[in-house]
Amino acid sequence: MNSSLRLALLLCVALTASSTQAATPDLFGMGSRATALGGAFTGVADDFSAVYYNPAGIGGIQEASLTIAPIFAHPSIWIERSKGQQETKLPNARGMYIGITAPIGKILGIDGLGLGLALYTPIDSVVDATVPARTDTLFLPVIQDSYRRMSATVVLGYQITKALSLGLGLDLFMDLGGATVVTLGGPQHQWKKRQPLSLELRRDITLDPALYAGVLYRFGRWLNLGLSYRMEETADTFFAPNAFSLATINLDMSVALSSFFRPHQVTLGLASRPIDNLLISFDLSWANWAAFRGPHTETPTPQFKDIWVPRIGIETQLTEALSAAIGYFYNPSPVPAQHGNSSYVDSDRHAFSGGITWDLRKMKGAWKLPITLGLHMQMQRLNDRHTTKELALLPDADPTISGQQVSSPGYPSFSSGGFLLQGGATMELYFQ
Repeated sequence: MNSSLRLALLLCVALTASSTQAATPDLFGMGSRATALGGAFTGVADDFSAVYYNPAGIGGIQEASLTIAPIFAHPSIWIERSKGQQETKLPNARGMYIGITAPIGKILGIDGLGLGLALYTPIDSVVDATVPARTDTLFLPVIQDSYRRMSATVVLGYQITKALSLGLGLDLFMDLGGATVVTLGGPQHQWKKRQPLSLELRRDITLDPALYAGVLYRFGRWLNLGLSYRMEETADTFFAPNAFSLATINLDMSVALSSFFRPHQVTLGLASRPIDNLLISFDLSWANWAAFRGPHTETPTPQFKDIWVPRIGIETQLTEALSAAIGYFYNPSPVPAQHGNSSYVDSDRHAFSGGITWDLRKMKGAWKLPITLGLHMQMQRLNDRHTTKELALLPDADPTISGQQVSSPGYPSFSSGGFLLQGGATMELYFQ
């Protein structure tokens, strides 16, 4: 296939593809209380967000509930080339979590069996993605593939004994398939009119739904131990022409893209109540980023690295019904120094969060209602990072020839940094 036509097709794909993105909880968290605790919720897992953090916690749910949790996120990330050119910032994210928990064991006659559902949908779009046209394009794979897509998770939790619970679930992608029609102008000649290039692309998506699993063990009131696993999730998109016309030329215009990757994750969580009005929680997660494939299904050079993410949260009871929480986590970048042809952009992240939870079930008089309300804020700081290219690692760099032959958009250097600011609210309505 002609390289210029392939590049044109890739540019069209980048502009027209609506492809799956990683789940929003990976980047921002799920639910006000868990997010306020810095995501250190694997050993707590006692509300609807256990669907994500530890499915075993759903087995301990005693009341049916309906949760509505809107969030708003503002990414302010800058990428600046040495030439002084500034890259476009990422769009805001506005979305809604809808959660359902139900002790279905009471209906089925199986004590301790619970069902949990969580749906996330962006408010402004169902799915949104950008696929770079070239492998060396400046691109943020860890953050850019982490929000603005619809997702659904369903889990079952079973409390085997008072101390031990197990959970198993399935995370599902949602994507809109179908066809995309692209029309380009053909070559212009003095003796011919412009020949139109008309493409009708069929988009086939191969989805790999992921299993969630968890264990929760309660050592009395003073300590909980949780362990959770989230399976690797991928989505490969294959574009092929349904109809193609350019005079009498017949070319293979098929393109395969990897539109989403999320690594295997294993998390160990501890939650302790040393005194009645104080909760301390700690999570340590391992993420298998070394298995990352780029948007064009290539393995990056150098390869991404696995990371460990520590999280800590503290919650205190201000009154019988009102509690406040703060949290922190550190997410090191899995992206190695980009001295060669690729130009993936990412930074180490420090995240600080806080929030309040108001449990109206513990109020008295007219204020006593089967409702819990929560608010949270979170700020993630991306450390400034500067990258300088090495000519010896660039395939089109020849120092023996005068002038610049390097086509890498990141050459000779680029810098990045910024922050992610997000907030939200949670309302849980309980049913007997």
